[in-house]
Amino acid sequence: MACRMALQFKYNLNVWSHAKVLTLLDGICRQILPQNEVPRLDDLVVFHQLEGGGIFHVGDMRLQCFDIHSSKESQFGFTATFTNGLRLCCLGDEPFNLLCRGYAQGADWLMHEAFCAYADRERFQPYEKSHSTARDAGLNAYELRAGNLILYHTEDRTLETRSERYAHEAREAFTGNIIVPDDLQTILLD
Repeated sequence: MACRMALQFKYNLNVWSHAKVLTLLDGICRQILPQNEVPRLDDLVVFHQLEGGGIFHVGDMRLQCFDIHSSKESQFGFTATFTNGLRLCCLGDEPFNLLCRGYAQGADWLMHEAFCAYADRERFQPYEKSHSTARDAGLNAYELRAGNLILYHTEDRTLETRSERYAHEAREAFTGNIIVPDDLQTILLD
């Protein structure tokens, strides 16, 4: 969809990722676009290959990516620093790895996946799927001295109680602001 819009409206689409994902995206774009539009793809879509520790800017925001040392696939987290000095760190889609501490330490906002509540770990088996619980996220946020905690990548079978239960569990270790957003919810960082 984004490739199609870039071609239609003639703006550059910038995509940052590691080599494997960029190769896959390029291949998908070349397969799904009409053949007469494929030659224009290289002019309109700019693929930026990231390496762990790499720094790049999007507008006024400074981003630094880091290897999360995934047990499954190459994957990066990132730290975004805004013009007002506010730092947001996204730890990626697996349990926090201590090798990433320097990127996350003292973040104003910490994004941590929390697949389920620790109390539901036998039902959802987060550890077998290389995921964390809300309790794990709260402990990490506390140890990293984060200001605020956003819990994401959660199971969707407990939607009616999820936000309250996850926040309660994370709060056992972390006393800062905890947000468990619903899909498409906007979070104002301040």
